Amino acid sequence: ILPNMAAGQGLAEMAAAALVTEETFDPSDPTIKQDVIRIVAQYLQDEGFVASALILQDEAQLQLVEERKLLAFAKRLRSGVMEGSWSEAVALSKQLFAHSPEVQSSVLYAIGKQQFLEQLNRREYQNAFDFLKKRLKQLEAAAPHGELMKLSYMLTSSIQDVPEFADWEQTAGRRSLLMLIESLMAARPKPADVAQVPKARLVELLRQAVSYQVASACRHQQEPAPKVETLLHNFETPAVPGHCQHVFRDHGDNVKCVGFVGTSGIIASGCSDKLLRLWDTGTGKLLTALPGHTARIWDISSTSAGDLLATASGDETAKVWRWDGTMAGQAQSLVGHEHDVYSVDCHPGGNHVVTAGYDGTVRLFDVTTGSQVKGYDGHSRAVTSAAINDYGNLILSGSKDSTVKVWDIASGVCVKTISPNSSQISSVDWHVNGTTLLISYRGNNNTLLDMRMQRVLHRLRGHQNTCKNFIRAKFGPSSLVVGGSEDALVYLWDANSGAVVETLAGHDGVVYDAVWSPSQQMLASCGDEGTIRTWSTVPASA
Repeated sequence: ILPNMAAGQGLAEMAAAALVTEETFDPSDPTIKQDVIRIVAQYLQDEGFVASALILQDEAQLQLVEERKLLAFAKRLRSGVMEGSWSEAVALSKQLFAHSPEVQSSVLYAIGKQQFLEQLNRREYQNAFDFLKKRLKQLEAAAPHGELMKLSYMLTSSIQDVPEFADWEQTAGRRSLLMLIESLMAARPKPADVAQVPKARLVELLRQAVSYQVASACRHQQEPAPKVETLLHNFETPAVPGHCQHVFRDHGDNVKCVGFVGTSGIIASGCSDKLLRLWDTGTGKLLTALPGHTARIWDISSTSAGDLLATASGDETAKVWRWDGTMAGQAQSLVGHEHDVYSVDCHPGGNHVVTAGYDGTVRLFDVTTGSQVKGYDGHSRAVTSAAINDYGNLILSGSKDSTVKVWDIASGVCVKTISPNSSQISSVDWHVNGTTLLISYRGNNNTLLDMRMQRVLHRLRGHQNTCKNFIRAKFGPSSLVVGGSEDALVYLWDANSGAVVETLAGHDGVVYDAVWSPSQQMLASCGDEGTIRTWSTVPASA
């Protein structure tokens, strides 16, 4: 199971694959396929999409649809007979009794006889004569022996002159006709597969499937119980990376930032000793230490390909480092900021980086030329963090002025300003859905916020983040949020509930940063004592 988990396969999905084989459940089996269609049709009908359900069943050539059609037709036929809507009564009877021409003729004759008698009762003799000759004569085979002659006799006398009809009355006649039709309906043969679909079957099956996924995915009971937000994906709770794999100690000072270099199995760290270091995540060994900055490194970022690293420093510059897998090339300096550059983020396209700093500005640089492409001015105090969304069209920035701004990357226009809290901001991050924001505040508060509604989803608490340090938080695996804390712990929160899922102990001092690598299924954290730690879902000895 563990290798599959490392590859990102859900626990519920793996369990299902192990337990359910084609011998247990074959979706291509004709009976199963028919059941699926019937269940879906039932759901459509229950939700009011009756026409859609009928079309579905007709296209699937299901016979059970006839049962519901017959009930609807019978109801309309009853109304048609009692209201004297004879054309509709005839049309419906032809459909209801199409299975038996003999029974159909008997019903049509009975309806015609009632219609004929009512015409006589209204003294519409010519209409009655024409009706007898053109309609009833054609159904003579279905009439009781000699009855058609008696009906003809009524044209020259009256209804009551025939003994069998002496007590005939219009309303009573219609009721008798209905009794005849209903008795014939009751004798009508049923479809072969009349097994009824249990009530709300689709919803019940979905509830069972979700219950199984939740039970399989939640290795520990959760309070409150997790809520399933969608059926488009399997419900999963991520395996918590709670086992320390390696401790990286060869730093000369506190480590302010850490990041994974693409999917290469390399970790980069930025330190107050001004050096950029690259590490092998598999062995924990230092690969290289690169000079270039003249002040502490505040932040680090990598392209998804891992061929470019960017660092932000207190020396008023950001630097771009080319990485070919074995060595780093000459660093390229990006200048323009005044005072410390606190944040850097690589554009998904790989040709630009965004920076932010003490001077209150956000800037976009072309890494090919090293020149500034665009500036984003609007914050009144230092900008501590800036991040580009996965689409590459928006920049999110957070500032000591307690505001978060969203910028259109092309035009430089601020499209949204959010200020749900009066505390200073230490970091910001985008969720992959492009609408949920993670804002870390100085004041022991990480906030999940819906950007569209500017509505707070959850406040993540438990950690310590005062005005003394830059404590960052980021989105982690699946529904987790990971972040540092001044109490020497790495915190993991459930983004769906806001609850603390786990705390990871091991650092001896402030934990400044924590970042998750989806490709390596690994968490990395860095701290004030000058170490990096990597964390996995399995023990180091496994």
